[in-house]
Amino acid sequence: MKASVSSKDNCVYSFGIDPAWFMSSNVLTFTNSLKMKIAVILGVFQMTLGILMRGLNNLYFKEQGTLSFVFEFIP
Repeated sequence: MKASVSSKDNCVYSFGIDPAWFMSSNVLTFTNSLKMKIAVILGVFQMTLGILMRGLNNLYFKEQGTLSFVFEFIP
Protein backbone atom coordinates (compact mmCIF):
# COMPACT_ATOMS: atom_id res chain seq x y z
CA MET A 1 0.00 0.00 0.00
CA LYS A 2 1.55 3.27 -1.10
CA ALA A 3 1.04 6.28 1.13
CA SER A 4 0.05 9.56 -0.38
CA VAL A 5 0.58 13.12 0.74
CA SER A 6 -2.05 15.76 0.34
CA SER A 7 -1.00 19.37 0.05
CA LYS A 8 -2.68 22.46 1.40
CA ASP A 9 -1.88 25.94 0.19
CA ASN A 10 -1.59 27.40 3.67
CA CYS A 11 0.26 24.53 5.42
CA VAL A 12 3.63 25.26 7.05
CA TYR A 13 5.54 22.68 9.09
CA SER A 14 7.20 24.00 12.23
CA PHE A 15 10.66 22.39 12.20
CA GLY A 16 12.72 19.86 10.29
CA ILE A 17 12.46 18.28 6.88
CA ASP A 18 9.39 18.70 4.71
CA PRO A 19 7.26 15.58 5.34
CA ALA A 20 6.72 15.16 1.59
CA TRP A 21 10.33 13.97 1.26
CA PHE A 22 9.51 10.82 3.25
CA MET A 23 7.12 9.71 0.52
CA SER A 24 9.55 10.24 -2.36
CA SER A 25 11.70 7.58 -3.97
CA ASN A 26 14.99 9.37 -3.20
CA VAL A 27 14.45 10.07 0.52
CA LEU A 28 17.66 8.25 1.50
CA THR A 29 19.77 10.24 -0.94
CA PHE A 30 18.25 13.52 0.23
CA THR A 31 18.64 12.87 3.96
CA ASN A 32 22.22 11.59 3.59
CA SER A 33 23.12 14.67 1.56
CA LEU A 34 21.53 16.94 4.16
CA LYS A 35 23.34 15.21 7.03
CA MET A 36 26.67 15.48 5.24
CA LYS A 37 26.21 19.20 4.62
CA ILE A 38 25.32 19.79 8.27
CA ALA A 39 28.35 17.76 9.41
CA VAL A 40 30.70 19.81 7.20
CA ILE A 41 29.25 23.10 8.46
CA LEU A 42 29.57 22.03 12.11
CA GLY A 43 33.11 20.74 11.51
CA VAL A 44 34.26 24.02 9.96
CA PHE A 45 32.67 25.94 12.83
CA GLN A 46 34.37 23.73 15.45
CA MET A 47 37.79 24.01 13.79
CA THR A 48 37.48 27.81 13.48
CA LEU A 49 36.46 28.12 17.12
CA GLY A 50 39.44 25.98 18.18
CA ILE A 51 41.88 28.11 16.18
CA LEU A 52 40.47 31.33 17.64
CA MET A 53 40.69 29.93 21.17
CA ARG A 54 44.30 28.87 20.56
CA GLY A 55 45.18 32.42 19.50
CA LEU A 56 43.46 33.95 22.52
CA ASN A 57 45.23 31.50 24.85
CA ASN A 58 48.58 32.41 23.30
CA LEU A 59 47.93 36.09 23.90
CA TYR A 60 46.56 35.62 27.42
CA PHE A 61 49.12 33.16 28.80
CA LYS A 62 52.09 34.52 26.77
CA GLU A 63 53.17 30.97 25.86
CA GLN A 64 56.69 31.05 24.34
CA GLY A 65 56.40 34.76 23.68
CA THR A 66 54.80 36.02 20.53
CA LEU A 67 56.60 33.38 18.47
CA SER A 68 53.85 30.83 19.03
CA PHE A 69 51.16 33.35 18.19
CA VAL A 70 52.87 34.47 14.97
CA PHE A 71 53.78 31.01 13.65
CA GLU A 72 50.81 28.95 14.85
CA PHE A 73 47.77 31.22 15.00
CA ILE A 74 48.26 33.68 12.15
CA PRO A 75 48.92 31.17 9.32
